[in-house]
Order: sequence, then structure tokens, then C-alpha cells
Amino acid sequence: MPTFSFPVISTYPPAPFSTSDPTLTPRDDLSTCVPRFIVKQDFLDLWDRILPFEYIEPMKDPGPGYEVYEAMAEMYQRLSLAVGRVECSLFITLSHGAFKSTGEVEFFRENSLNGAFTIKAGTLVRASSNNREFVLTHDVVFGAADLLKLATVEGKQGDWQFDLPGISTMATGELLPGEVNEVNLPLLDPPFGEPTIQVRQVTDIDRGQPATLDLHGKDRSIARSSNETDDEYRNRIRSLPDTVSPNAIRRQLEALFRPLGITFEYFEVFENKFQSCYNAPTTAATNPTVGPFQPNLFVYNDPRLGEFNNRWLGEQHTGAAIVIVVPESFFATFGLAYDDAAAVATPTNRGIPAYDASGAGAYDGEDLATQAFYLRLWDLLQKIKPSGCTVVLEIEGQ
Repeated sequence: MPTFSFPVISTYPPAPFSTSDPTLTPRDDLSTCVPRFIVKQDFLDLWDRILPFEYIEPMKDPGPGYEVYEAMAEMYQRLSLAVGRVECSLFITLSHGAFKSTGEVEFFRENSLNGAFTIKAGTLVRASSNNREFVLTHDVVFGAADLLKLATVEGKQGDWQFDLPGISTMATGELLPGEVNEVNLPLLDPPFGEPTIQVRQVTDIDRGQPATLDLHGKDRSIARSSNETDDEYRNRIRSLPDTVSPNAIRRQLEALFRPLGITFEYFEVFENKFQSCYNAPTTAATNPTVGPFQPNLFVYNDPRLGEFNNRWLGEQHTGAAIVIVVPESFFATFGLAYDDAAAVATPTNRGIPAYDASGAGAYDGEDLATQAFYLRLWDLLQKIKPSGCTVVLEIEGQ
């Protein structure tokens, strides 16, 4: 029986032969699974083993005919690579977030008659053979005498489909150009400053990957929160069955807040630290269920107490309720008012009421990203809380 080896690659075209299993390697906060697949040479070796010598050798020398088998081996390698990528996508432990394909192109012009100009970030270039577009990631400055400049581009989406080979050499020694060959949307300063600008691909554009881990999360109604890395998101998805119990809810919240450096307070309304009663026993013994007795509770308007306890128990507390308190300092509000002294004292939490000032605010300004984060937190709590239990989400100072 013929044997096959499974090399590991990280770029296009294939890397040297290897027998490693799929691994997770960090790159820019993404855990990239490197797929296993069978390379072209393995298929060519297979033809040599299963086909008669007197049939295959004349196709190689003097030929022709062998190029048909080489083409088939190239196609089978591509299919095997697709299977390897599926292997990296089917499992939460191997899946990853999106990353856009990146590589270098070269902008050039015929002459320097038009002098200096700048190609602005956001310019679109295109591969005319497959219509895939790429975005320039930074400004490219041409001096008055410059005729060409290197630049970095990235795919418009995170996907393998934007991986394109750069300049390659055929068996005959002929050079094949890269596929990116058109400036699709030139953003120039000054506008139309260089009408003859052209582009060609220099290096491989590679390492693109779709957000397969996010799809696993979406399948379980768990959205990735802002600034959450692959490993943190992966652990949260895999801990989905860890729900209902108080400790389970605490673990889910810690997994969500820890990456942001935020603390929270968790308590249930039957605990002594939320509310007490008249004539409560003053014994020093601690009840393992409701916690130690709080002698300062059940005192009207006691300034020594926190704002989220010592409350009348309402309808939402009659069955079961969980109170979660998060700090106000996490919010970055952008509202302002004239003569607002707090804006100077705590500028990070208040918009500065001055025109053209760093950190200047706006009327009714809000941090929409933070609001979206707490909306996701609320959705998570609704999914993991016990049935019939009310969750109260409180923000200090709000």
C-alpha cells in the first residue's frame, strides 16, 4: 500500500515537507491553525508507483504528456489543502478569528513629469483575473523624482480566497507576474496628481483566514466581545454548559470581564449583605447560606451603606434575583455641560466643554461601544441564569 505524508504549511505556496499535526500558533492575538494536506510531489510520486515505467517515463523524457499529470497533481493538492482548512474550521479548539490576507505590491509610473504626490491609505487595487480587491494600508509618498514605491495591501475581507501567489518561476525559467495588476480606486493627493500610476504584485499575499471561531460562537448565540482574543473567546464558547449555578455565572462573568481589567460585584437578594430585617439576631456565627449578619442594614437613608443594598424588596425579588454591579469607571461618557467642574477633575469620564480641545465632548454624547458591550452582557445573563430568576444589572453612579 502506498503511504502518504502530511506536510504543514503556513504560507502559499507550500512550505517544506513536514509531519506535524495541526497546531495553534499566535499571531496578532489570533490563534492560527496551520492545515495539513498532501503536496503536489506526493501525487507525482504516486503516479510513478502505480503506472508502468514504460508508460510514464516517455511522457517525462522526451514528452509531451507528463504535464497533464502535473496539472492533476496541482489540482489534487489544492483539494487536499481545502480539506485541511475544513479540519481547522470544524472544531472549536482549532478554529480561529478572521485575519486579512496581506502582502506587498509595487506602485510605479512611467516618468516623473508630474512631480511629487501621495497615494492615500484606502486606495483599492485589484487582480483582474479574479476581480479580488485589496486595500492599501498606509500612505505612499512619491518624491518628485521617484518612479516606484513598495506598499502593503490587505484583502477586503478575512478569507482564504484573498491569498494570491506573487512572482513565481516556471520550470522553463520564465517568470510569472503576480495577479494584482490594476489600480481600481486611486486616492491621490493632490487629486489626479499622477494619471499614469500603475501597480504590480511583488510578494505572496497570504495568511488570510475566515472567522470560523466566531461562527461557532454564533451557532451558540455567544458573540465575541470587544478586545476579546481567540483563546479567551474559545474558552467562553466551550464553557457554555457551565450555567445556572451561582459559581457558573461568576465564572462566565470573570471570563468576560477579566480581559478588560474590570471587576464586578455579585450577590443574591436573600443574602445578608443585600438586606436584613428588624430584630435580627446579633450572633457572631456566620450563616453559610446567607452570609454574616450586617448590623447596618435595614436603616433608612444610612449614608454608610452602598447604593445597591438596603432596599425594599419589590416584586422582582419575591422569587429569586441576582444583582450584578459593575464600576462606573468603565464608561467613557462624552457628554458635556458648560461650567462643568467635573470635566476638569475627571476628564476621562466626561467630555471637556471647549472647542478643538483634546477629549472634547458633545451634547448627550455616549460611548456606543460600551453600550453595545453591556447589551451583550445582558444577553449572556439571560442565557445562563436559572429559569424564573431575575437578573438586575447595576452600574455604579448611574
